[in-house]
Amino acid sequence: MASIPLEPVDSLHITTLIDNVSDMLLQDQGPAKRAGFGDGDPPQLNAAFLDRSTADVPLAEHGFSALVSVKMGEREHRLLFDAGITPDGLAENARRLGLDVKDIEAIVLSHGHFDHTTGIDGLVRRLGKT
Repeated sequence: MASIPLEPVDSLHITTLIDNVSDMLLQDQGPAKRAGFGDGDPPQLNAAFLDRSTADVPLAEHGFSALVSVKMGEREHRLLFDAGITPDGLAENARRLGLDVKDIEAIVLSHGHFDHTTGIDGLVRRLGKT
């Protein structure tokens, strides 16, 4: 069997975009940073019928998607691992987390089930707008 030569990296950062769960009350633990109330910019209004602001937190949905960033020296590479079940969940969660999808260099799909692939549609539409 052929071997794949791997070089050591300076850092590896995995941002979960979709994982079936969204818990805004869960606190950061060690290197795991979680989006929730009070993070970043002031909350944004999500529904026209509300007269107060609501948190612009990640959407929860079935399926999986993660952004993997690898840094070696001055070089940083980003790949998307899986894309979730809905056309817009991945792209919307990336926006809500302040991630720029145009920096994605490759997409890796664990398998061909729709709950890991359908988000590519929304990603392509979002990339068409950048």
